[in-house]
This record gives sequence, structure tokens and C-alpha cells, in this order.
Amino acid sequence: MTTQALPSALAAIVDDFQALSEPERLQLLLEFSEGLPELPDRLKDHPELLEQVVECQSPLFLTIETESDDAVRLYFKAPWRPPPRAVSPASCTRAWTA
Repeated sequence: MTTQALPSALAAIVDDFQALSEPERLQLLLEFSEGLPELPDRLKDHPELLEQVVECQSPLFLTIETESDDAVRLYFKAPWRPPPRAVSPASCTRAWTA
């Protein structure tokens, strides 16, 4: 994957993940998830505003919003502990901004 078209902060994250083995990637993903903010109340109290990602083994719900400053915000909700058959240990209820 080329990172030339990405903002520098995001390109650095992509480079970090690409340099790691799969178990290390899962650990880094978990570390990222622990630093994300909680969902805003307007979404936390209204799960119908989030769409389910049916391809995921863990129940995952998300929504994407764009802001006037060209920011894109990805909000997602997932259980802290994945189901026993899930692949990734990183799941949470958080918000992410790019």
C-alpha cells in the first residue's frame, strides 16, 4: 500500500502497522483503541444511528460524519471483549477522527 496520498500522521500509522507481524499489529490496534474517546451522547444513547457491519465476527456498528473543516469522523461501537471465535482482541466503543 502506498501512503503518499495520505495525511502524514495517517501515513505514519500505516507504516507502523506494515512494519509489524500480525500478533504485533493486533497489540498495536488494541493500544490505539484504549486511547480513543467515548462516543458522544447523541450517538451513545441512539444506537439506531449506527449501521451494523455484518462482515465482522464481533458485533460492530459504525457511522461516518463529515465536518465543515473537512474532517471525517468515524464513530464505532463494539464489545470490549470479542466473542470466543473472533480474531481480534481489539474492540471498544469509541470515536476516531481523520
